[in-house]
Amino acid sequence: MMKNCVRYSDINLKILKREFFGDVYLSTVLCSWEKLINEIINENHFGIITDFSQACIKLKPEDIELIYHFLRKHDNILCNLRLAFIINSQA
Repeated sequence: MMKNCVRYSDINLKILKREFFGDVYLSTVLCSWEKLINEIINENHFGIITDFSQACIKLKPEDIELIYHFLRKHDNILCNLRLAFIINSQA
């Protein structure tokens, strides 16, 4: 099992980039969103790029609904942000 890691960077002070490495589980995703919401996002940000291209996503189908409900609880913070996801799909 590969250790998971999340790196955050601020692109031109308006766009955040979040990069996942290693195995990514539900807890990894939710903890990352909590860190973004509670410590990183501010009124100057208008977008978040999430890069999973170097990660191995270990989410179960039912985890997607849990993430959705988590994000809905914070829609007052997230509603005006643009979200982009980079995912490397391998056959």
